Amino acid sequence: MGTKEIGVIATLGAIAGVFRIPFGAIPNVQPTTFIVAVSGNVFGPFVGFLVGNVAAFVSNIFLGHGPWTIWQMFAWGLVGMISGCIRKRLRLSIFQSFVFFMVFCLIGL
Repeated sequence: MGTKEIGVIATLGAIAGVFRIPFGAIPNVQPTTFIVAVSGNVFGPFVGFLVGNVAAFVSNIFLGHGPWTIWQMFAWGLVGMISGCIRKRLRLSIFQSFVFFMVFCLIGL
């Protein structure tokens, strides 16, 4: 893993974590999940998992750590990993992946 990839992971994780803070008071509105899922879809399952972990850790710095932090990191990591595995496993083009990703996110609601 090169420094550019680490920089992308850190930047996406920080953006996803910071976007959670203003929406923390609104139930069931999580822009973090969307950013983690898109990063997994675009960059692959490994990067998606790491972005999910970083996002949960960064957001909990501001919202408060607790015993739930590890489980949030794991859950958002799984969102990124599953999103990346869908595109990788099905070998879809960008447009096909986008349509499938929209249907997948709609079912997840």
